[in-house]
Amino acid sequence: MKRIYYICLLALIGILYTCEDVQMGPKDPGVPWEMGPITEYSINPINGGAEISYSIPDNPDIMYVMAEYERNGKVFTEKSSVHTNMLTIEGYHRVDRVKATLYLVNRFEQRSKPLVVEFEPLESIIDIAFRSLDLIPNFGGVQGSWVNPTATELGVRLMTYDDSLYHDLVTREMYYTQMEEEKHSFRGFEAVETTFALSFEDKWGNISDTLQLTTTPFFEVQVPKPYADYRAHIPWDNTTNLGNFTLAGLWDNIVNSSRNGWLTQQGSSGLSITIDLKQRVK
Repeated sequence: MKRIYYICLLALIGILYTCEDVQMGPKDPGVPWEMGPITEYSINPINGGAEISYSIPDNPDIMYVMAEYERNGKVFTEKSSVHTNMLTIEGYHRVDRVKATLYLVNRFEQRSKPLVVEFEPLESIIDIAFRSLDLIPNFGGVQGSWVNPTATELGVRLMTYDDSLYHDLVTREMYYTQMEEEKHSFRGFEAVETTFALSFEDKWGNISDTLQLTTTPFFEVQVPKPYADYRAHIPWDNTTNLGNFTLAGLWDNIVNSSRNGWLTQQGSSGLSITIDLKQRVK
């Protein structure tokens, strides 16, 4: 029994000694960290910002790299792990020069000496989208087309004037997209002369200029339902229904439901279907 107790005590002493031996980094966070600034770096301007690449010194105390910068009157930070050698600063709109300060940071959140860099962002994506914007009349409203070369998330705001609010612009639809090239129809308007206004916004709160178009939308009305199932009259149409999933489920105005829609029976041939709108429509 005494032998077992003696062995356990030696093992405990060994563990305590090992833990003290492997402790890394500054032992006292109150002691200033004498670390010089980043010395090797390069800057690649991008739309509305820049990519900053750098070399991280071989020092086990370094935990991450931090950039501190100001945008629209507020101070922001970006952090990047020591396992990467680049960070990105974004969100600028119509800014000539941007100044950012880079730091190496240790486990006690102590910063190295600063590195101050400057860069000139390329044209913002919302301005590129606005320059490419084309607005034309369409059925029930207008159609907008634009380009977004970097597939950045954009908000597209459609507005019209409201006379009851002292002739102010009022948002009628907010559409979000990341497509590189797009045509989108804004619908639901009467066939009367209307002034439409469209602008772009990004996730940092920047807003483009506004394009206005005064036009009369083409008349549009929903085709009355129900339609007629005309599949039996056309050769090669798929005439099968699976259970309660009949063709009429395609126009019953119920969406986003797993119990509505049309399904075909397994092994049935043909993918085409024919419906009768019961009147001539364009």
